[in-house]
Amino acid sequence: MTTDLRKSSLVMLFSMMLFAFLSSCGENTGTTLTVDEEAIQADIEEDADEIYGLDIMNEDDPSSFSKTSSTSEAIDPFAYGRRLRNRQVERRALEVEVSDNGQTATATISFLLKGQFVIRDRDTNTGTKGIYLKPFEHMMQRKATFQRNPDTLAVRKWLRTAVTPAYGISKNGTMSLTADILMTVTHADQSVTTYTISSDPLTTFFTGASAPTIVPGDMVKVEVAIANSDAADAPYGIIHRGRHAQPLSRLKQLFNDNGENGDATASDGVFTTQWTVQNNGIMGYHLGVLDFFTTSTIFDDTLPYNSLVVAFPYNKMQ
Repeated sequence: MTTDLRKSSLVMLFSMMLFAFLSSCGENTGTTLTVDEEAIQADIEEDADEIYGLDIMNEDDPSSFSKTSSTSEAIDPFAYGRRLRNRQVERRALEVEVSDNGQTATATISFLLKGQFVIRDRDTNTGTKGIYLKPFEHMMQRKATFQRNPDTLAVRKWLRTAVTPAYGISKNGTMSLTADILMTVTHADQSVTTYTISSDPLTTFFTGASAPTIVPGDMVKVEVAIANSDAADAPYGIIHRGRHAQPLSRLKQLFNDNGENGDATASDGVFTTQWTVQNNGIMGYHLGVLDFFTTSTIFDDTLPYNSLVVAFPYNKMQ
């Protein structure tokens, strides 16, 4: 993504979190960063919210996340969110690999989130609302590529050229992607564009030009092949999408594997969601978060948190 994208209201928060995380990397590994690594680290810190791409992981108040977007049907449970411990990211490593010619580099950013998974439920018979918490640890990773800035006088010595989705499975998580993720966009003229995210999301790199692009009126379908090694505990998935700085653009809806609403085959392990892009005037860089849990995570407060997350960038244009 280009560096002149608008920043969200979470820039300061994530910059502070990322600064604490990155400043400790040398201590953790016992190494000293090179000048190039320091410059790349500074650029990542500057774009912390965009590099993380995971503000969804810090929605600690579940009260406002209770509806789907296009159908206005209630998501069951009533609502959920994640409260990060001390609202901070646990320290992990930043690994930077500079090419032999010194002109390109790849950074791997790893971050461990810890906190409480918050679930607000309600008894469908009585309407009584309740809330329960369960601890979670969730390791996330993302890769970004950089090119040395030919303008030697520029503040930024390295320019980001591409990013992968952010991807991770919770501690002791048992879910896995079993095929590539497909995003199919059907345009008003009935032409179709398909975007693919590998089943190993850290091998798919998006540039500003190659990131999925949608316009109002497009029909978007996302298909995720996912499995749980405990076959009796089915995945339960929600897509979150929108723009960081525009809360009204942030919408969510359920995935389904019931052979309806765009899903090709019932109970085949390929979960589907689809929507028509609305003309709400909110354009530019958006984030799609594929947020899967085991059914037991959502519906049994005695069983542990078990989740798989893929967060990818896309552009919404006029």
